[in-house]
Amino acid sequence: MLVRSPSGSCVIALQGPITRDTRFKFDDVVERSARIGCVKPTLMLESPGGLLLDGIRLGEEVRRQAFRTVTRYECASSCALIFMGGVERTLVGSRAAIGLHQSATFAEQGNNKHCGNDVQRDGALAMRHYLVQVLPETSDKVEDVVMQTPCTSITWINGQRALDLGVATKVESPTTDLFGPKAAR
Repeated sequence: MLVRSPSGSCVIALQGPITRDTRFKFDDVVERSARIGCVKPTLMLESPGGLLLDGIRLGEEVRRQAFRTVTRYECASSCALIFMGGVERTLVGSRAAIGLHQSATFAEQGNNKHCGNDVQRDGALAMRHYLVQVLPETSDKVEDVVMQTPCTSITWINGQRALDLGVATKVESPTTDLFGPKAAR
């Protein structure tokens, strides 16, 4: 989804699971935003996550193109990696949170999930390399959170902790529920 304001600023929304197709769709939307004259688009992320390497590659592209990232809801797993690729990273509202956990692999037969808690595994190494690129000052602290959280769980980072870890560069309206009370929805 792409929204353009009269001033020329744009918001690209990435919502839903991160799959192999997400990268292609993202590239198409970014190309379309450039064609219509978007000035430094902001990437709004709301996703439960998905594929690790696709999240890293999208995060690298977000950093290369100097996107600002924002979330107003939960952004977990590979979504968190994309979020951290932003040159400015903003959490907006009381529900904004970044979810971190160890990488996982799935058995070919069935949905058996295996956590990559061994730091020498490919997923952990790829994540470590990426975190050093995007968060050079705090990558070790963020990696500690990742490695202490099994792939079957999520550690939610928000507010001051997100700022302290360098996961976010700004927190806006942390006490405001942007979605309103559940009863009103």
